[in-house]
Amino acid sequence: MCSRKWLIVALVACGLASACSQYNTNLSIQTSSSVLTYLSPSTAPAGGQGFTITANGGGFISGALILWNGTALTTTYVNPNQLTAPVPASSLSTVGTVQVSIEIPGSAQSATTIGNTTTTAISNAVLFTVIPPPGTPPSITSLSASTTSAASTPYCSTQGFTLTVNGTNFTSDAVVNWNGVAQPTTFSSATPTQLTATISAAEAAFPGSPVVSVTNSVGVSNGLPFTLTTPAALPAPGISTLSQTSASAGSPAQTLTVTGTNILPCSVVQWISPGSSTPTTLLTTNVSATQLTATVPPADFLTAGTAKVLVSTSGPGGGASPTSISFTIAAPSISSLSSSASTVLNTTASCTPSGFILTVNGANFVNGSVVDWNGSARVTSFVSATQLTATISASDIASAGTASITVSNSGVSSAPASFTISAASSLAVPTITSISQVRATAGTAGFPLSVVGTNFLPCSAVQWTNAANLTTALPTTYVSPTQLSATVPAVDIAALGSAKVSVASPAFSANTTNPSISFLIVPSAITSLSASTTALASTPYCASSGLTLTVNGTDFADGLVVNWNGSPRPTTYVSATQLTAAITASDTAFLATGQAAVAITVSSGSAATSHSAKFALTALPTGSTFPAPILNSTSPISPASAAVETVAGPPVPLTVNGSGFAPCSFVEWNGSPLPTSIFVGTSGMTSLIPALNVSAVGTDRVAMSTPTPGGGTSGNAPFTVYTPTSPTTPAAGSPGGVLSLPLMSANRRYGVYVLASTDGAIEVAGSTQNIFVDDTCLGVASGCTPSTTLVSVTASGAANGDSISPSINADSTPNNTVDGRYVAFLSSATNLMSTVTNGLMSAYVRDTCAGVASGCTPSTQLVSVSTGGTQANGPTTSATIDGTGRYITFASSASNLGSMSVSGGMFLRDTCAGVASGCTPSTQPWQ
Repeated sequence: MCSRKWLIVALVACGLASACSQYNTNLSIQTSSSVLTYLSPSTAPAGGQGFTITANGGGFISGALILWNGTALTTTYVNPNQLTAPVPASSLSTVGTVQVSIEIPGSAQSATTIGNTTTTAISNAVLFTVIPPPGTPPSITSLSASTTSAASTPYCSTQGFTLTVNGTNFTSDAVVNWNGVAQPTTFSSATPTQLTATISAAEAAFPGSPVVSVTNSVGVSNGLPFTLTTPAALPAPGISTLSQTSASAGSPAQTLTVTGTNILPCSVVQWISPGSSTPTTLLTTNVSATQLTATVPPADFLTAGTAKVLVSTSGPGGGASPTSISFTIAAPSISSLSSSASTVLNTTASCTPSGFILTVNGANFVNGSVVDWNGSARVTSFVSATQLTATISASDIASAGTASITVSNSGVSSAPASFTISAASSLAVPTITSISQVRATAGTAGFPLSVVGTNFLPCSAVQWTNAANLTTALPTTYVSPTQLSATVPAVDIAALGSAKVSVASPAFSANTTNPSISFLIVPSAITSLSASTTALASTPYCASSGLTLTVNGTDFADGLVVNWNGSPRPTTYVSATQLTAAITASDTAFLATGQAAVAITVSSGSAATSHSAKFALTALPTGSTFPAPILNSTSPISPASAAVETVAGPPVPLTVNGSGFAPCSFVEWNGSPLPTSIFVGTSGMTSLIPALNVSAVGTDRVAMSTPTPGGGTSGNAPFTVYTPTSPTTPAAGSPGGVLSLPLMSANRRYGVYVLASTDGAIEVAGSTQNIFVDDTCLGVASGCTPSTTLVSVTASGAANGDSISPSINADSTPNNTVDGRYVAFLSSATNLMSTVTNGLMSAYVRDTCAGVASGCTPSTQLVSVSTGGTQANGPTTSATIDGTGRYITFASSASNLGSMSVSGGMFLRDTCAGVASGCTPSTQPWQ
């Protein structure tokens, strides 16, 4: 291949004549006719044997060559995607990387005035790594110092020493490390089992046992300690001068040069902060027998006053210098103030449309000093140690008065200086041309009001005059000479009526806009209603699902609430003319009495309410009927497990299971409706039995009833009320005591209940129902504060679905430790546990850690699962807990929990609560 230089000479010699027309050269250029993707292998050890390399890629042809750092290897063509070549051992002599590429010779030809030119294509390069050779890492057997011939030497010597390291597998690239830091190392092939290293006086300045190790290209040796022993008596140091004896508070790190006597490698500079008697050691460098340098960190300049600097030597004798040198940390100070807007020192006119630059002259300023205006920092520029400038806004000088100016250096403040804001001589009369809105809905939240006009100034204030002719200044922000922004608080629009908006410069002065602009406070109005189920202002009653109610009208605002027969419902603000509200199946469960319609109103949280509109609950379409309810079981389900103590107390939760239930179904007790019935689903209903109903021992009758058309009353289920007897110890492997639905712990200290609330005290109609536990502190002598705890809770907040039917473990056995600790409940929430994905009503148990002194973290577990942890594929309609908190019974229509039929049933969950070891949680059918 001819070089490019030779080719140029040939061209000149030929004079571009035809005699050179037969001249042919081979030009090597970079093209992309072939691609190299990877090499196999891609590494080899230095000094190793030769091997065969395989190049993989595309566009290879017969005659292609593998280039090793530009040198062609003897190459074998395998196929268009693969080439092979032997790599000789001589190519692996040095650790490093090699560029490998593919050459495709003669891949293209082109005719020129001097003949045919053949080009050679070179692919991209891929790196091949020659790695260090494998071998045995170095090993240390012993250490010795030139000063002691042993693995020790006194610390704080004025001279360093030579460290001898004895061992094996040392190489020419071996390095001795002193506490992990490489030291100057000498290797001699004459003594391959020995290394020497130079250890400086600074490395051996202080007591200790540095670890010595050796590293080379093969690996790292073991470490051996080298002991720095106690020297003979050391002289006490002396201090004579400092390179500087003062600094401004808030200064950055400073380097001090300290001159003294008897300075040794183990001497350090110490600092005693103002007001302290305890010295701290500064980062020190030994320069000579008479000089040290030390770094004072910024943290040591954060207190104004007088610090002390001394020198201390570690070791016998030694100690602190008998004298110290004072170091002054000076607070900033102000000598004068001037304004860019005034030729008079220390003053400026008020209510100007622009701010000004305040120049602060003084002493001990640093880069980072901040000018404070009445205690608030302003944007500050550092000019010099004697001058700062600060940007003062127009709002800062809106009103005449006096401002207090201070300078702060990282929290160290100067004495204040006064700056006068003089009264304006005359101000233009402001005018209003428009405001951003001229009406608001009564009872809604406050809002921003933009005012447009002329002659506005920083001291201008938007004024609000109410119907009683009382004028207040609204919080106002100066935007420009033609615009102000103000905030109208909710209290100013709480009542229907009108107000007037004006501007005064300054506030409450006679320099006021005339005329003012009227502002109306109006009620919202409903024009029409529609339901997502019918697109009309009506819907059939007793539907199995709720609906979205659309309320159309005027003057709606964000924050208004739609009321359903006087009770608020979750409301979404759509626009000023539309709201939507979530109406539950329970809301439409029964035909309205009297006017046979529901009253819909819109109200704010404080007062004003719109006029009402009627929403009709209609009868079922002709020919439609409700299914007849079928009662399968109650929870409690049998006389033994359904027993309730005959004591006055809170209502008793009751869960009814069956089929054919509707939202308008209700639970009957001895033939009369119970006051509360909550629709869970077509197979479940919950209710509350008043304490009066269970005041006498006997057997009562529970039934389900659904109104016409269709409907009817189910068969009865017995409910036994009994007088409790002394507790008995359950058999091994069986539930601990009678399973029931207690709402209080056995000692009456803890009580559990359901409330549509987030705090356990204030109920909000239509909101999510939650489970709470009250700790009454009953029976606790002292140190207990009554409290309410949210049980249906996640790590980030309350549950996102209804939680119902709670029960608490009531352990009345002597010396019990878990009474009231565990709570079982049902919930449709999807966020109680991240692993719950079935989206169904499920059973949970909450360990509240009540009564546990320490080492317990409240936690929730899903119990409506199979033994293997599979989540129920059907809803759970009841859950009860035993006295120990270990066993939970629950009713579920799931068919994947090991039930004996495809329709589900009752199940017993052993949570293993309270069992130290050897117990696996399990679920089994329980009838």
